Amino acid sequence: MWWDHSAWFSVGGIVMGLLMIAFWALVIWLVVALFRDRRPEAPGVRPTDPTPDPKEILRQRFARGEIDEQEFRAKLEVLTTTRQMIDR
Repeated sequence: MWWDHSAWFSVGGIVMGLLMIAFWALVIWLVVALFRDRRPEAPGVRPTDPTPDPKEILRQRFARGEIDEQEFRAKLEVLTTTRQMIDR
C-alpha cells in the first residue's frame, strides 16, 4: 500500500537532508563570524604602537607649552645626533 510513495520519500528525503545540512552550516558560519570579529586580535584590527616617537612627544610638549623654544631645540638636537650615532 505504501510502496507507490517510495520515490517521493527518497527524493524528498535527500533534498530535505541537504537543506538541513546547508541551514546548520550557515548558522555555524554566522556564529563563528560574529565571535571572530569581536576578538581584539582579529586580522582587521591593528594594535596601537606602545612606543611613541620621541620627537613627536617633544613636539607635543612644545605645543602644550611645557617647554620653551630653546629647550625644544636643544632636546631635538640631542635626539637627532643620538639617532645618527645609533644608526651608524
